[in-house]
Amino acid sequence: MRHLTLPSARLILVRRRRIRWFEGTFPVAKLNVLRAQIDSLDRKLAEIIAERLGLCAQVAHVKLAEGISMMQPDRVTAVREAYAGRARELGVSPDLLVQVAVLLIDEACRLEAGIMGTSIGPHTSEHTRAGGAGGVADGTRV
Repeated sequence: MRHLTLPSARLILVRRRRIRWFEGTFPVAKLNVLRAQIDSLDRKLAEIIAERLGLCAQVAHVKLAEGISMMQPDRVTAVREAYAGRARELGVSPDLLVQVAVLLIDEACRLEAGIMGTSIGPHTSEHTRAGGAGGVADGTRV
């Protein structure tokens, strides 16, 4: 257990990433602690996205070596559906996480196209946004 004293605040007790506020703690101090945690998560998200794109680059090299088409509509649909499912499990808006999936898929397609020396047709982004033949199973659309 660690005690932190902040200017204009009595005491904040931090233990195992759980914060207990003592009466009299000013809102600005609370916000600063919470924002620091958000900033930490944002850094982790950026690192995870970079790692994901690195794996997508490896996928592109395998596709190129094996003569596999860059665009895999079934995979796009599966990824979108997985994001929507995770959102429901976590109590997060499926629309939000599907939009994140679409951004990641669009960037992966751009990256793969560069590696494979192909162009991304106008249908690629439209396909990732519409979910191919009909959107996510629960009707979630972007």
